[in-house]
Amino acid sequence: MPFCYSYCWRRPYNRGAFLNWTHTIAGVLGALFQIEVALQLVREGRSFRTVIGLVVLLIGGLIAAASFPDWHFEYLLQGEIVFQVGFAWCLIEWTYALADRLRRV
Repeated sequence: MPFCYSYCWRRPYNRGAFLNWTHTIAGVLGALFQIEVALQLVREGRSFRTVIGLVVLLIGGLIAAASFPDWHFEYLLQGEIVFQVGFAWCLIEWTYALADRLRRV
């Protein structure tokens, strides 16, 4: 079996508990960092668009978090995609806020 095929198709939970927990903890810490960035944006300049971006991010996070326990709710990937769309929305709003700030100076 070629290396790429065997490496690309293996999941962290197939490689042992240590790698599974490491992967899960790294993902949760990354998500918490993204939530903090989005909350900082809402704190600095609250508009309807930034709040909607934060709400989309939180909905995706709740969907993904509900997929972790063994509740047979298997929408982790879809929740992560919605979460990342919400974070991208917040980053786009952040660039608009920075551009407005630079225009005022």
